[in-house]
Amino acid sequence: MDDAAKLVCIKILTNLTKYSENIFHLVFRVDRLLDALAEATTSEYESQRKLAWLAIQNVSGNEACLKVLGSTSGLLESISTVCQRYQGETKEIQIACMATLRNLSRRQENVQRVLNSSSCMSMLLSLVRTKEQCEYKQELRNLACEILQDLSDASRTKELRSV
Repeated sequence: MDDAAKLVCIKILTNLTKYSENIFHLVFRVDRLLDALAEATTSEYESQRKLAWLAIQNVSGNEACLKVLGSTSGLLESISTVCQRYQGETKEIQIACMATLRNLSRRQENVQRVLNSSSCMSMLLSLVRTKEQCEYKQELRNLACEILQDLSDASRTKELRSV
């Protein structure tokens, strides 16, 4: 498929994921949808990457899809890579990645995946320690703090249940 056709397909998927009633059907009835979106996040074209991340962020807002999204191959590593490339991605892409990770980290099935991902934890800690003062870096830093808090709360809750 040529790049223009890929862009149109990703635009359509992104628009479809804006409506919560579509998300469940797309994720569970369209084979390899999440794999295709995850692959598009590494496109050489910024427009394709941006739309793919926005679609993934939309999917992450659907509670029923969080488990399968969290197990999508390479997704956590892609989030980490994007958020560590401060100059390499746009504000929208980085915030979509962090919002996706925030949604994922609120689901118990994904907590251990995130905690076991050294690239995710390293990225979160790096963002928390950043001294950059530009507005959206501060927004990323705040999201990183919230994610770490969610992970901490979820870990404590799991420990309390196992006692």
